[in-house]
Amino acid sequence: MVSVCRAAAAQLVLHGELQIPEHIPDHLLHQLEILACDSVTLQFRPSEVALALLAAEFQTRNAEM
Repeated sequence: MVSVCRAAAAQLVLHGELQIPEHIPDHLLHQLEILACDSVTLQFRPSEVALALLAAEFQTRNAEM
């Protein structure tokens, strides 16, 4: 997951601006665990929701800078 975040940051040319932690933040890991457990009841594909969670995390980190 961290490697996906780093690849996305590199693709978006954010490597100098966005600090990627060495591990997944606890709150994000918790949200992804909930997504994995409840994915059967979603009307969206779990991958779409996971990408939305990552996008929200990037936006939050970017706003904090």
